[in-house]
Amino acid sequence: MDMRPPEIIRRALSTCAIAGMLSGCGASQSFVAGAPHVGNATIARFANVGSWMKPGSTANEPLLYMADGEEVDIYSMAGKQVGALKGFGFEAVYGLCSDSQGNVWITYGGSLLEYTHGGMIPIAQVYTPAAPFSCAVDPTTGDLAVTEDSEGTANVAVYQAIYGTPQIYTDSAIDSYDYCTYDASGNLFVNGIRGRQMHLTELPSGGSTLGTVTLDEKIGRIGGLQWDGQYLAFGDSLSHVVYQFSVAGGHATTVSTTHFTGWTGRIFKTIEPFAIYNGVIVLTFSKRQTGFWKFPAGGKSAHRIGITTGAKTISVPPSGEEK
Repeated sequence: MDMRPPEIIRRALSTCAIAGMLSGCGASQSFVAGAPHVGNATIARFANVGSWMKPGSTANEPLLYMADGEEVDIYSMAGKQVGALKGFGFEAVYGLCSDSQGNVWITYGGSLLEYTHGGMIPIAQVYTPAAPFSCAVDPTTGDLAVTEDSEGTANVAVYQAIYGTPQIYTDSAIDSYDYCTYDASGNLFVNGIRGRQMHLTELPSGGSTLGTVTLDEKIGRIGGLQWDGQYLAFGDSLSHVVYQFSVAGGHATTVSTTHFTGWTGRIFKTIEPFAIYNGVIVLTFSKRQTGFWKFPAGGKSAHRIGITTGAKTISVPPSGEEK
């Protein structure tokens, strides 16, 4: 029995589906995977799809990007919508990540699009060998890590400064990769599953192989994963908690466990996706609601956002840079 939530199971896209998405957006399929490029046709498409930003909303404040159905909604950290990026198509966006300058990467079919902080038209596009699910940017090098899973192909691809062919990594302990994040030193962490077991793996900065990290907690069901500025935050969607782990020498030791209250609805559905910024965690806890809590304090939510289709992924650029 597959223990992954339906949102994760649905991410697998066939080769034909990916080709259809690329063709539909006007992008040529002749580009080499990994070669950054946004053609004029693609730019023209995203320039005429109704994306918008509230004037002045990008100045001196973080923005919360949240994939919502066929678009990416943009909010202030007070929970007020200030913009939206459109034109991605039905369920095309499964991953969001950002760099230390606030540029945002968005998965789009068989590629990723890069937007400037508050920008409404993509400035770069990277084609991936398999369907991308999540991504992360190395704060020390600018490398772009992408978890991929489609047509039986599961791996972690790392693009050095997004140019050239990616380096592909796998770990025999994992056969389906989910979320990824870098710490402040450039170590890459990825969670995933094999059978019914949840795992964490690490690619050390400058390393050449993924290595399994031993957890001192048993994860019941995969949740989000993010570096929070000091520790590795790992969500358990079965226990409805987020653990803070200190990782050293291939072992992850629990520092704290965050519990959440103050949600609406009878059942707290999941602990994914989430983003952490400046002592606040924003996470989707049901198909229709996303909440804001203090982190790692947890407790009662400060405020909530009602979203009809449910957020698939969240990023606050620059994600995890402040604590």
